[in-house]
Amino acid sequence: MYEGLVGLFIIGGAVWFICAYLAYVTAGKKRRRPLTWGILGIFFGPLAFAAVYVMPPGDMPVHHQPEAANDRGAAGHDHGTAGHEGSSHHPSHGQTQEQADNYEVPHKH
Repeated sequence: MYEGLVGLFIIGGAVWFICAYLAYVTAGKKRRRPLTWGILGIFFGPLAFAAVYVMPPGDMPVHHQPEAANDRGAAGHDHGTAGHEGSSHHPSHGQTQEQADNYEVPHKH
């Protein structure tokens, strides 16, 4: 009698965790916080996946991995001024040059 219920419980649990994984992946693609949505997916399963799927893209910046072949050091940062003459700010951490040009440094009064 319980064999059918055990099998149903196992299949339901597998579907639940697949939905949690899909919520995690979809959140990253929609510029949402993947870890948060993965945890919500563990607790709410298909509901969390459906929620993140229908949400519009967020405003979380997309982080990129530093390239291993560049000469920026171990952390992937270039804090030198080469190529940035006359510029007080250079793009880093996913900023575009246009964003860096639009940035105004606050002045103390």
